[in-house]
Amino acid sequence: MQTAMLIIAVILAARSVYKRYVPVIGVSCMNVSDMKKEDGSTIVDLRDFQTAHHDPLEGAVNMPMAYIYRHYKDIGQGTVYLVSSDMTDIHLTARFLKRKKIRVEGFSLTTEVKPCKKGREVHGV
Repeated sequence: MQTAMLIIAVILAARSVYKRYVPVIGVSCMNVSDMKKEDGSTIVDLRDFQTAHHDPLEGAVNMPMAYIYRHYKDIGQGTVYLVSSDMTDIHLTARFLKRKKIRVEGFSLTTEVKPCKKGREVHGV
């Protein structure tokens, strides 16, 4: 019985770690200026209202992470680009929107000077 409980606890912990920290396949890092402003595409700013107010993004829809689960239908069905200050928000939102059949094309981080890091740079090597 204890072994089964331990296995269940490990599986739940692994699932949580996977959802938060493992990159989403098909969602690439890009600069905000490279995000296509075509018909049907939406830039979603996941930062909280105070942060987004002090550093606004032109043409972006400000929808903090806490509101995504309730208001994802307001985003539309076109291509979506995510902007956030935290990678955890990007991973959680991208997985959720993909599960709802919304196409997430890319993301950008606002906190770093060089947000898009490749390969070993991500781990500081």
